[in-house]
Amino acid sequence: MTRVERRAQSLKEEGSCESSRSAPAFALVASFLRDYWPRLLTISAAVITPCLWHPRIEAGDLPTHLYNAWLTHLIKTGQAPGLWLAQRWNNVLFDFALSWLGNIAGWGAAEKIAVCGAVLIFFWGAFALVCAMTRQLPWFLLLCLAIVAYGWIFEMGFMNCYISLGLACIGLAILARGRGWERGLVAVLAPLIWLAHPLGFVLLVTVGAYVVLAERLPRTSTSICSLHLSSCSWGCIS
Repeated sequence: MTRVERRAQSLKEEGSCESSRSAPAFALVASFLRDYWPRLLTISAAVITPCLWHPRIEAGDLPTHLYNAWLTHLIKTGQAPGLWLAQRWNNVLFDFALSWLGNIAGWGAAEKIAVCGAVLIFFWGAFALVCAMTRQLPWFLLLCLAIVAYGWIFEMGFMNCYISLGLACIGLAILARGRGWERGLVAVLAPLIWLAHPLGFVLLVTVGAYVVLAERLPRTSTSICSLHLSSCSWGCIS
């Protein structure tokens, strides 16, 4: 390839890159889902398989969450006289979901469904953040993300913290890649993240502020900030 051809190819790639950066994030997400939905379903099924091959999921504090959801049901139905429910606005999102699912599908199925949902939120949230930071589809990182998804937080059964970090990654991906009204959807996620756990909310606010600040810096500085942001976010979720 001659120098002129290489230059033309470089300009073409830069043009397509700039076009991709200016495209609405949700249009790109819709196109991604339309093109890769069979692969996404297969990957999701593979990721939640460890939650399904045992009768009971062994994850530290998970039995406590299940017990609290069951006890909440007893209190609400008047089967636990003398007990009452205290109002909490954080560290309870997983318990709310577990209680709701338990009333519908039974407690054994509720445990499986809720944990599988939490794993998928964390896994695809981390994947979305990496995509937003690198402007690429990092399929080669799927195994690493799956390993992190079943890391220390999952093993300890801190499911609310686990979900909050996954949702925070989704919020950060929207902030990093979204345009205009799309970023306003982060305000919808923020209460859910706080309801799950304050740690995810702190991650969203601090790193989100970093994202906004990085946009106001010169292009060379922005590239450096993006690298720091990627390493910072990865360190928080792992």
